[in-house]
Amino acid sequence: MKPSLCAVAASLYLTEYTLYSNSSSTVLLNSAISESFDIPFAQAAYVGVAFLAGFCLALLPAGMTVHRYPAMRAFQVSSMALVVLGIAASLSPQFWVLIVIRFLQGVASAALAPQIFRIIRQQFYPDHHSAVLGTWGLVVSASALASPLITAALNDAWGWRSFPYETVATTIAAVALMALASTGRSAPEEQPAPNRSPGPAAVIVGLGVAQVGIFLVTSLADTAVTRIALCTTAIAVGATVIVICRRTSDGTRPVLYQSFLIVFVAGMATNVFTLSVMYFLQQVRSFDSYRSALVLLPMAFFAGLLPVLPWGRPGNSHENTRLVSYGAILLIVTAASLTVPATVPGDGVVPLLVSAALMGGAMGLLWSPLAANVLTNSAQIPFDSSVYHYLRALGAAIGVSIGATVVGETADGTDLFSTVAALIALAGIVAFVAAQAARRAASSQLAPVG
Repeated sequence: MKPSLCAVAASLYLTEYTLYSNSSSTVLLNSAISESFDIPFAQAAYVGVAFLAGFCLALLPAGMTVHRYPAMRAFQVSSMALVVLGIAASLSPQFWVLIVIRFLQGVASAALAPQIFRIIRQQFYPDHHSAVLGTWGLVVSASALASPLITAALNDAWGWRSFPYETVATTIAAVALMALASTGRSAPEEQPAPNRSPGPAAVIVGLGVAQVGIFLVTSLADTAVTRIALCTTAIAVGATVIVICRRTSDGTRPVLYQSFLIVFVAGMATNVFTLSVMYFLQQVRSFDSYRSALVLLPMAFFAGLLPVLPWGRPGNSHENTRLVSYGAILLIVTAASLTVPATVPGDGVVPLLVSAALMGGAMGLLWSPLAANVLTNSAQIPFDSSVYHYLRALGAAIGVSIGATVVGETADGTDLFSTVAALIALAGIVAFVAAQAARRAASSQLAPVG
């Protein structure tokens, strides 16, 4: 690969790291933020939800307008907005100010995220997509490895206000690399978005707005029953978006829409897992942020290893759906393993390391193949790849909300993990059924005609 293309890839990888860190690593700061602003742990968790709410709100409108602006220009403008907002987040004088800025960071990230797949399509030939996305899976896992450790180290050394400067630095580096890269391949003109009735598009965007309202009400709800009902409503919103997008598409694309469903439920499962583990270690076992982050190392290791192995690298739709089926099975196995940590003598770290390794295996078999399915099939559907990012973020936000509800209602690790295990098992079952349906559809596409 030419050095210029390597610079483009490195810039996109840094961008993915920034998006991951902003959306996921703040879970490690909940205890510090709750102490800083004298608020409950569960309320501090909505620092992450605020980002995801803004992200989800703006993603679908961004998908509607994605073809109107050059990908490189949209990349640069939204990246610089993230730099400014990152600095502002570190200076937040009150909790509500931090929530507003995190929400705006989510909006800016929504303009940035769809550019990743657009730039890959423009700058890399189709036969390079497998290698780019295989490494992309490694980057996602490296983010899961490095970002929590860096976040925890910054928090323990200088407090939570130092955290935003990590993503400020990576964003500036990404912009610089993209600006310096002079690719040898001229980017083709993007095809216009498919014709669509304004009615369904407006409904989908309206659902995104309603989802933000749901999370705002969830953060203010007084009872667990109310919060669970609101989270269930948010799940219904995500499912409705998938159904409407499928009906307004110019083709059936069953592999794509089953992939959307799996992205959605897997996002819930992984974030419920992460939040519950962090709560157990920090609040029940009194670990500091850095030591808690070390428990997630096996998850990051296996999530990064599998996509770069020959048999774990994404390929065609049939290969991808096979890998996703295995990832769904590992979600179910992870759920079973979570029944152990709170019942064994000691601090429960060893069983949690095993659970983290299993979850990492599931992630490694899910994210890159699912991204490859979306990259291949989403260019000519309503909202392009924005639906992928929307559903992944919405699933993450729901997972955080459910996790915050669970930790607020459980007195010890036994009740916590039994509840979380049931939720992850349910997500794994749904993902497996969807993966099997996608695999049958992919097999029928490969079957000879005549």
